[in-house]
Amino acid sequence: MVKKFTLGMAALLLSTAISAQTSWVNFGRSQPTAPEFTVTNSTDHSVVFTMNVYGMFVESKNEGSQTYKRLSLPECNRAGEIGTPEIPVVLS
Repeated sequence: MVKKFTLGMAALLLSTAISAQTSWVNFGRSQPTAPEFTVTNSTDHSVVFTMNVYGMFVESKNEGSQTYKRLSLPECNRAGEIGTPEIPVVLS
């Protein structure tokens, strides 16, 4: 029984690793680099900033018979409820 469980878990982990392949898409830096933010103007009512994005991660995600692409930025968290688009979040 233990061998069957171990083999089943190994197969599950291997299939998960194969189906969730992540790759770096380069926009200017060949290595994953966190986005850079510069505040250019700040008032009581608004904040204006520039953001340099040097690339993104792309992960293929299989759900049933559909394959989706999940995009993410290095050193950024994700926000969003299940079923809504994930939005990159930078915590300071």
